[in-house]
Amino acid sequence: LLPTFVDLCELNMPREVELDGQSLSKILMDPEKETDLSDRTLIVHSQRVENPEKWRNSSVMKQNWRLINGKYLYDLESDRAQEKDIASQHPEMVKELRESYQTWWESVSTRFEEYVRIPLGAEAAPNVLLTCHDWHVTEGEVPWNQGKIKADMASNGFWAVDVKEAGKYQMTLRARPEGVKYKFNTGEARVKVGDREQKVTVAEGQDSITLSIDLPSGPTSLQTWISEGDQKIRGAYFVQIDKSSE
Repeated sequence: LLPTFVDLCELNMPREVELDGQSLSKILMDPEKETDLSDRTLIVHSQRVENPEKWRNSSVMKQNWRLINGKYLYDLESDRAQEKDIASQHPEMVKELRESYQTWWESVSTRFEEYVRIPLGAEAAPNVLLTCHDWHVTEGEVPWNQGKIKADMASNGFWAVDVKEAGKYQMTLRARPEGVKYKFNTGEARVKVGDREQKVTVAEGQDSITLSIDLPSGPTSLQTWISEGDQKIRGAYFVQIDKSSE
């Protein structure tokens, strides 16, 4: 996507970088023009874990070839359903695709310890909705679908954020998306952003919990805790964050 956008927007890269992938701008601008993409090798991962694991749920794709999890080779031209593993019959193709993957892995794995932080208070987006799908889990598992949210999973995690501008922020905690009926039991809610912390009492029947907190600028973590009576403590699945205009 990036090299394509760079071409379409006629941008100049600010420094010399080696981009993954190649531009598709010529195909988009002139579909009739012949463009050879036969040499492209694409790599797809489905990790769903905090720390990426080599070869986990992976596919290395080139022309009609598909190497799955670094082991199983399929030829889509003769086996579109990918039912017959032919790795033993084409060791040279397995070797080529594994080498392509290895080169790619060495390139991206150097940054696995970095967080992709969600900006808060940016001028272009002063209002942000955080969802539990982006948790870095500290307890339990990520409630990644609405069935798990409906079950009120007793899990929690933090968001990696970057406060773009210091100031007062209003945070609204919810257990359901805005507009979906829900009633909290009596309890307490707590928000911690870096070393700043705020607590509020939760009244019976509230569908959301709102509080304000002053934040300094810079990268940090944000986590919430909601306790209701004798129920287990869990994080707020949804947090609406609005920067105060004061």
